[in-house]
Amino acid sequence: MARTKSPQFIPDPIFSFDDTAIVMFNTNMMNHEFAAKLNDALQLKLTRIDDIPIEDAVYPCFSCYDDETRLAFVLIERSPFGDSDPTFGPYEKMLLIRGRDAWDIQKQLYDAFLNNISEPNSDDIYEHRMWNQLHYFTGGIFDMATIRFNSPNGPETSLYQGAPDKMPARTETYIKNLKKYLTILFEQIQSYVVDFEDYSM
Repeated sequence: MARTKSPQFIPDPIFSFDDTAIVMFNTNMMNHEFAAKLNDALQLKLTRIDDIPIEDAVYPCFSCYDDETRLAFVLIERSPFGDSDPTFGPYEKMLLIRGRDAWDIQKQLYDAFLNNISEPNSDDIYEHRMWNQLHYFTGGIFDMATIRFNSPNGPETSLYQGAPDKMPARTETYIKNLKKYLTILFEQIQSYVVDFEDYSM
């Protein structure tokens, strides 16, 4: 069955470890509320699409593509079925950001969570409004983690700040399990967030 045309599908759905930043969230916000606040914070148009099936679970999904920044965003929610999901660990939501400036957005979100972003001059109404929306968004988050797989020395994560070869076994196992999940997820994304009118196999 042909998928209904939607401007929020991603024209190029190929995600890889080389071009994708990952941000994990733990929050008490419901799926749609979280997506709406993330839209406000980053000026996005995340839209609910079909659940993505992986093995025996289905994962609620939102996606969008920003023409101005040429960044693709996919928000995956922990599967609502089952009490635990070792892939997500303590986190409920995963944001994939793909594109050249993906890690800048990843850092912006994490810095806002840590309150490391300086408040702009109140005279700059637009910048101040953006700053407020970003802090309003991160104010509803209990925990956040960033992961980057394309580092030359191995995966980088906010979960561990030391030398890669000294990463604790628990963190290393979590990152390995996440990479396995993402390998399957990246393949599934090609079928579920593609705009068939803009992309041909």
